[in-house]
Amino acid sequence: MKYLRQILDIALRELNILRKNRIYGFCMIVFPVLLVIFFTTMLDDGIPQDLPIGVVDQDNSATSRGLVRNLDAMQNSRVVYRFANVTEARNAMQEGKVYAYLYIPEGTAAKLMAVTVPIPMNRKNPKVSSCRSTRPPARARTSASRHLAVCHRTRSTA
Repeated sequence: MKYLRQILDIALRELNILRKNRIYGFCMIVFPVLLVIFFTTMLDDGIPQDLPIGVVDQDNSATSRGLVRNLDAMQNSRVVYRFANVTEARNAMQEGKVYAYLYIPEGTAAKLMAVTVPIPMNRKNPKVSSCRSTRPPARARTSASRHLAVCHRTRSTA
């Protein structure tokens, strides 16, 4: 019974705070109710399907055409326009003909197919990568210095 009385005291104290500060009541009760009403009315018809979109394909490669085909195959979108440049696509979007457009710049397929390996860089010395960035303890300083020198030499020759 003692615990129930403590819980009741806490609840009464919190209700008193809500009564004194109206913004708390708004944030805890009114605003969430408004959000629920807003989102349920917005999604009342279900998830939008077959939204018209446009494509600006300046790459015109097999990869970009496959990407456009995959985009058209999705049930949420439908590719209805193919634009020559971004200005035409933007104008169509402002006129309400399309909801979005996909811009594929020239050289996209080549960049996607290129094998590039990121080189991690040391924050203190950008010439040294994947080496220790903190100063080693005094007893290990000589071996760490050799490690940094070796790492620096191998990086500069690559």
